[in-house]
Amino acid sequence: MFANTSLAQGPKISRKIVFTGIVSDTINGMLIDSVSVSAGEITTQSNAKGVFTLEIPAKEAAVPNNYVLTFSRKNFNTLKCTVSAGSRTQIEAKMKSQYPLRNILHLFTDPGIPERGPHESPSTPKCADATVVPDLIGGQLGKHNFIYIGENNRRICMVINGKLTWHYDTENDWEDDEIWLLSNGNILHAHMKYIEEITPKKEIVWRYDSPKGTEIHTCQPIGVDKVLFLQNQSDVAIVKLYNKVTGKYELEKELKELGKGPHGQCRRFRMTSKGTYVAGTLGSHTFYEYDKNFNLIWTHDPGSMWGGVPLKNGNYLFQRENAMTSVEINRTGEIVWQVSIADIQDQLTELAPNAGKITATQTCERLSNGNTVLFTRFCNASLPQAIEITPNKKVVWILQDWQHLGDSVSAQFLDEPGYPEVPGETNH
Repeated sequence: MFANTSLAQGPKISRKIVFTGIVSDTINGMLIDSVSVSAGEITTQSNAKGVFTLEIPAKEAAVPNNYVLTFSRKNFNTLKCTVSAGSRTQIEAKMKSQYPLRNILHLFTDPGIPERGPHESPSTPKCADATVVPDLIGGQLGKHNFIYIGENNRRICMVINGKLTWHYDTENDWEDDEIWLLSNGNILHAHMKYIEEITPKKEIVWRYDSPKGTEIHTCQPIGVDKVLFLQNQSDVAIVKLYNKVTGKYELEKELKELGKGPHGQCRRFRMTSKGTYVAGTLGSHTFYEYDKNFNLIWTHDPGSMWGGVPLKNGNYLFQRENAMTSVEINRTGEIVWQVSIADIQDQLTELAPNAGKITATQTCERLSNGNTVLFTRFCNASLPQAIEITPNKKVVWILQDWQHLGDSVSAQFLDEPGYPEVPGETNH
């Protein structure tokens, strides 16, 4: 904030105070427009570049030494700061949003987005061109805003306000496994053969191709400038942290505990809010947690899993693929909650009587309201693609829309609180 004091000569000294500054998001650095900036009854707004000028008219009274400036905007936490009337230092106002992804959804409805990006792959054949199943509980695409991927259709799909708003075709080869929308609007995804970050206008920001004979199924943004990923290899998996700004790897560490064989080593790898690392492995069916120096500090074998992630509550959530069961465990390995397709089959039969039999589920997603969403994997138009279940195992959403979406492996829900690129702020 820059405070400028203007003096006028006369019988009494009058002063005009002008505060100028810039407002940005404290996590992703994006400039924030339309922020209301006020000091008492005097108010202004930041412009499209986040810049504001607040002028306090001249008065024939003594000017206070300090002013309290209040910054407020919809979907951002209100910020107050005290500035000196005589200060000549420009200070940036940093604001934080409780639901940051809501702030950037409009970027995906820009009419300037091309139908196909300059390096976008040709589309893969649809799983099916079936009509949308009507009257399913939850309202189909209208239930959530989300971004969604599948193994077979290989198309990233974004649903906003009940419509397929944006899509991007990945390479026509196996397989899409991980998807992230960052709070700056970029999309990060793991395709098994490569990792890619793209803008809403489908421009490639960064890409890493996995070496021949290796696979990448999992990645995680660490801030907006770094990417954490695990590279499965025939002999030993290796975790890497890449800094996109410096172009250098800040971390490269072999994880021998994950076993051998690139396809079965690991499907989910996360840095936690504590700075530890958690691997939920497919091949060894085991959770491994490492400290900051990659000393093994905890293991748990739940019997089987496709992959697992840490939750904000300190527990761990994983999906048993062939058992079609979602399981939450605590740090001692006790089962806190679980649900299987068998547990809800009677509800599915009643609510979706024409649906086919579900035979596998690969991932699940915990929502902030406590509900859990299971994804069914196969490219079969008779199947629901996703099922949302409450903690008491009531089905509240069945997604079965093969006209707009392909098969499901994973999704990120965009109305959830927290910054995805801050470890531990979301359950994704």
